[in-house]
Amino acid sequence: MLHRIVTLLKVLNWLNWILAVLFVAFAAATFIPAFGDPLTALMQRKLSADQVVEILQIWRMLALLLIPTAYAVHRIFKAIIAIVQTAITGDPFITDNAHGLRIIGWALLAIQIIDLFSGLLMMRLSEVSGEYAGWSPAVTGWLAALLMFVLARIFEHGARMRDDLEGTI
Repeated sequence: MLHRIVTLLKVLNWLNWILAVLFVAFAAATFIPAFGDPLTALMQRKLSADQVVEILQIWRMLALLLIPTAYAVHRIFKAIIAIVQTAITGDPFITDNAHGLRIIGWALLAIQIIDLFSGLLMMRLSEVSGEYAGWSPAVTGWLAALLMFVLARIFEHGARMRDDLEGTI
């Protein structure tokens, strides 16, 4: 069962990168007249030229924010895969896993900070377009990051206790 989870996590990691590359490529394509001009013309049916320019700039900035987000998600998947693989071998309570949980915590924290910046962009997009762009702050991500740091500390302490116990036997 755990081997299937590792395979699923690897597939999800690849999908993370594929979607990030596609989104960034789409945003970059807006600079190419063959793609950007028809898109601009389509948008100008409802919006002014100034609004279209600003909306395209916001999309491009969101695409730039996607790069560090995809990297943070990648780090999360790699750390989870490493933790699950130690569970497969039967020894998950080691300091490497505490380090992995700390990496997950930092990655989740980075995602939350990036989310704040994307939220500002979405609020601006709402102002420019006159339509609600659909962002709201999420408390659960901040709590998940905090939980990872707490779990990392617990794993560190548990690994140290186990090492001490093995040293006395």
